[in-house]
Amino acid sequence: MTQQTFEIYRLDTGEVINRVLAGSEQDIAVQDDCGVRAEAETFSRVTVSKEAEKRIEAGTQINGHQFKTDQDSVSRLREMLDGFGAGLPEASQVKACTAEGVLLVLDTEEKVQALYHAAIKYRAGIVTRSAEIQQLNPIPDPSQDALWDLSKTLPEALAELT
Repeated sequence: MTQQTFEIYRLDTGEVINRVLAGSEQDIAVQDDCGVRAEAETFSRVTVSKEAEKRIEAGTQINGHQFKTDQDSVSRLREMLDGFGAGLPEASQVKACTAEGVLLVLDTEEKVQALYHAAIKYRAGIVTRSAEIQQLNPIPDPSQDALWDLSKTLPEALAELT
């Protein structure tokens, strides 16, 4: 069950007087006659966008290895492909280490292209998922990994959270 933070406010001043962690608003006894109300924590589109950027920066598993998919890493792959396209002999002598320290020999254009395409596909998927999450009302906590599982549609991911 997903936990949410609810804030308890004084109705007369709007001051937060308590925070409660619960599965839903129904789990909290709200007593209007005592002058308190519960309000679910909300997340902004900016929060979702920042989470997406964090995930792009961290990267993803490609062929069983963790790869960064940040702009610098994707640009390096593009440069390698340009080297192959220009017929540079150095292009077939590139070695690189993954984020987890695995040495890769990127000696063919096909190997580099496969990594490049996987990185771009992941980045595009995260940007698209970010846009989808930002359209929700209310926006769920974007730090939940299930929301970013690109093997599932957003409705499938949301169903896992309930």
